[in-house]
Amino acid sequence: MNKEIFSIHAVKDAPVTRSDTFFFTSAGRRLRISLSRITHISVEMDTAFIYTKGNKYPTPYQLIDIYNSLPPHLFYRVHPLHVVALGHVHGMDGKEVMVGNYRLFTTRFYRGALINILEKRNKH
Repeated sequence: MNKEIFSIHAVKDAPVTRSDTFFFTSAGRRLRISLSRITHISVEMDTAFIYTKGNKYPTPYQLIDIYNSLPPHLFYRVHPLHVVALGHVHGMDGKEVMVGNYRLFTTRFYRGALINILEKRNKH
């Protein structure tokens, strides 16, 4: 069993955040994972995937439903197809935000606020 998955339940339900834990369904299994392990969430071919360092979990949810269930001070939407965990962002390069080994496109609509968030974080 993967170390980052704490428990598996055969229940399909909406994504939920409790305390520092995120509950979601992936491949028909109910998973519980620490919020700090999530690096980003992206949509590929109409499927939202939750990424951690080294793992990628397909979900049956819409990106907006996942995003709305996450704490806004820890996660930020950078593109209609991408949500990043702010603690895993290690820089920006033009129109891209760097999260782990990934470079995710941002849109002008989200980019300005993201830059402000990152600048405030770096001042502390």
